Amino acid sequence: MINLRLIINYRDSNMAQEKTRKEKPRRSAKKKMSPQEINNFQNIKNKSQRFRIIKEMIKKSPPSLSQLMIEALADPCEEIREFIINFISQQPDLHGEKLLLTYLNKPPWYRKTAILKIIAHRQDETLVEAISELLNDPNVAVRCELAQTLGELATSLARQLLSSLTTDKNPYVRRTAEKALAKASTIRFTSPE
Repeated sequence: MINLRLIINYRDSNMAQEKTRKEKPRRSAKKKMSPQEINNFQNIKNKSQRFRIIKEMIKKSPPSLSQLMIEALADPCEEIREFIINFISQQPDLHGEKLLLTYLNKPPWYRKTAILKIIAHRQDETLVEAISELLNDPNVAVRCELAQTLGELATSLARQLLSSLTTDKNPYVRRTAEKALAKASTIRFTSPE
């Protein structure tokens, strides 16, 4: 008769040996990023690594943080852009309007929409005239975001621009502009300018 305890012990010891062979060595703690790596974050394919670099830039807060953050709005990852939008929107003193407007007409299209979201979050009505340049932007998403931003700002000029967007050739832009115009009109009549 076979001793069952010996078989179980033998099996358990073999499994333990296989497990130790398969285990990968543990990674050391994450190293600090060098300045060169921070500046070249756009070339990094790994999204989580780019996210980590952006968070580290914010912690270090270099003098060029404003420009770095606005350049990082060109990141293809929407999650990273939303993080930056929220950060910039909460730091109005840190990021000037001139810098935002400098990048407003530069590609890619998703940086333009991100800048429009920042302007809407800040409720900066002084920028309505500057963002009106995007009325004829070739990208539908940019014109839709422009309509939403103008609806948030709700100045008389913003309502005029929204009226012109209600006749846009694209149905999505028209619909967004109509909704934003209705919202801007409601805001106008419920709050004094």
